[in-house]
Amino acid sequence: MKLTYSRAESKDNNRYCVYRLTDNGLSPKAQAGDEIQIDTRAEIKSGDMVAVFVNGETLLRQYHKKGTETIFNASQPDYEPIIAENFKHCYGYIGC
Repeated sequence: MKLTYSRAESKDNNRYCVYRLTDNGLSPKAQAGDEIQIDTRAEIKSGDMVAVFVNGETLLRQYHKKGTETIFNASQPDYEPIIAENFKHCYGYIGC
């Protein structure tokens, strides 16, 4: 699921960013064109949906940590998981 930056929310010292979905990868919860709010300061745990910047694109993926590996799974089976070694930071938590 790809996201495009929409705007920053000014409440709570710019803790939140708003992105617009560019595809239907979260269907039926959300559709292309819907906006989602990302909490950039939330503590992220395994299983959370996060925004992650990969190869010049912001993607929405489910975060999993296994030892030194970080795995980002897509909600839809059409997308391959992204596996990163020693990954340090996700962009933010999405409460979907």
